[in-house]
Amino acid sequence: MRTSDFDPISVDIFNRQLKRATWLVLLAFSVLIFRLWFLQVFKGGMYRKKSEDNRFQLRSIPPFRGVIFDRKGRVLVGNRPSYDLYVSLEGVSDRAGLIETLHRLIGLDPAAAERELSRVPAAYPFRPVCLRKGMNRDELAVIETHRFNLPGVMIKVTPERYYVRGAFCSHLLGYLGEITEAQLKSGRYPGLRRGDLIGKSGVERTWQADLNGRRGGEQVEVDAEGRRIRVVSRKPAVSGAAVCLTIDSDLQCLAERLLSGKRGAVVAVNPEDGQVLALASSPSFDPNLFVGGMDRLAWRRIISSKGFPLQNRALAGQYPPGSVFKIIVALAGLEEGVIDPEEKILCNGRFMLGSHEYRCWKRGGHGRVNLHRALKESCDVYFYQMGKRLGIDRIARYARRFGLGRATGIDVGREKPGLVPSREWKRKRFGVPWQAGETISVSIGQSFLLVTPIQMA
Repeated sequence: MRTSDFDPISVDIFNRQLKRATWLVLLAFSVLIFRLWFLQVFKGGMYRKKSEDNRFQLRSIPPFRGVIFDRKGRVLVGNRPSYDLYVSLEGVSDRAGLIETLHRLIGLDPAAAERELSRVPAAYPFRPVCLRKGMNRDELAVIETHRFNLPGVMIKVTPERYYVRGAFCSHLLGYLGEITEAQLKSGRYPGLRRGDLIGKSGVERTWQADLNGRRGGEQVEVDAEGRRIRVVSRKPAVSGAAVCLTIDSDLQCLAERLLSGKRGAVVAVNPEDGQVLALASSPSFDPNLFVGGMDRLAWRRIISSKGFPLQNRALAGQYPPGSVFKIIVALAGLEEGVIDPEEKILCNGRFMLGSHEYRCWKRGGHGRVNLHRALKESCDVYFYQMGKRLGIDRIARYARRFGLGRATGIDVGREKPGLVPSREWKRKRFGVPWQAGETISVSIGQSFLLVTPIQMA
């Protein structure tokens, strides 16, 4: 190269550009090294945890709810396996697409699914959410066939409540329903979480704490598809306690058969120890309908039914007792000495109180009757006379001594107290005085007097 070809200005420019390029490369490497340090050292713990979370999962083990037996050890309520569809959002990139696919495959309600998934806290995307309980065999087969196209979807086998004879003894046994947000916040249901089922009525509600059991859990290692490889650790669930009722299934079956097609209640009690042997209410309902969750239309259909099938008439139905109440009036009369059991009272079919006439059910009358015959033939006139002698306040006092006017305290459902009227009650309720004719009606179990079937049993 000739000396005349050497250009010092060009060399200087080249050197400056080389130096600038070198600094840029060094800067780029510095940024890259810093980024690697930031990810591996500063954020390394978080990403290691995420990696572990993806590889290891904590899975809940629901307990078996306690079995309910009748007095002879026959199972009234047990459990059976349920195949439930769960989704873990951590493995889902297209939530709307997944919901649409599940809607197409098994008819999943998109709005309900989105509502459930939106409740998942952002900090816990790995927490599985149940979107369908109790899938049938066809639905299960469809899901298994398309598993590789359903990221985040898993099938869990959980115990499902099973009412062995459907609607049999339904008001006494009760039914299950999903726990509400208010109940979760109340602190009365420790260990339960959103989506869990609790007793809503009957024995299921009263003995909820004993029947429920305690949840267990396991840590499992899973592959990239979320399938279990092995169990790392496990804490078994504790099954709920069994409950044995005093109900005799045979007698209960007879009571329900007698009520078939009617509205009413039957209560049978052992007179020796007071144990309830049968407690039936009609119309009834099938508690199995509530186990897998009930849509709004089905729920509205039940609660709007004219027969009010959810009402336990044995505990909450309030009715005038009628002639059964005459026994209490007779005992009150004997205790107060207003009647001699052998005294005979003439029944000609009617009883006059001033200008008001009160008739006996037997138009021609019973003739002259004593207490024994009056009870045997249910003579109204005899008890009109006894009611007049006693007065309403003494009748009310004895009625309360027999437990009327207040709940019995039976622990299988919500009770109504009934009503025992008195002078004071009417004055407070209506602001008017008690009338003598009202005492006449109460003496044969009518007027304002109200009782429940369980009270009279």
